[in-house]
Amino acid sequence: MIHQTTDPSEQRGSGKTSLIDLAGDLKDEFVHLLRTTTQLLRIELAENVNNASTALRRTLIGFVVAGASAFMLLLGIDLTIIYFLAPEVMSYPAAAAVSTLGLAVLLGIVGGVLVAKNKKALKPEDLIPDRTLATLEDHAEWISRKAGDIKNDTRKF
Repeated sequence: MIHQTTDPSEQRGSGKTSLIDLAGDLKDEFVHLLRTTTQLLRIELAENVNNASTALRRTLIGFVVAGASAFMLLLGIDLTIIYFLAPEVMSYPAAAAVSTLGLAVLLGIVGGVLVAKNKKALKPEDLIPDRTLATLEDHAEWISRKAGDIKNDTRKF
């Protein structure tokens, strides 16, 4: 019966076995880091896309509400201006044109303010997976240290 040694202290004596073990451990840990980083990337991208879609939805809802409000405001103010201008200052067609153009300008200003306000919430930089990139940098440093440790271990033998 042949007896194989599995004691780590006996394997370290040969140098090659411990280097192979260290390289295997490094590979296993790298694969684990890669998998967890990929999972983190998926989660972070999903969060960022969800945040962007929520901001986009809110912006669109804001446009619809502002549009409906502006239309009602436009109609009410238009009728009020026509009421005050038409009989004594100008004719009904002229009063209607003046009041409608004035309110269209007001509506454009309101829409511009809404777009400018919500444009900040839709920055492309918000979609960058910052945590994943930081994690990848940490992993790269860790792998470099481990590779340096293996290199230093091989010099001892």
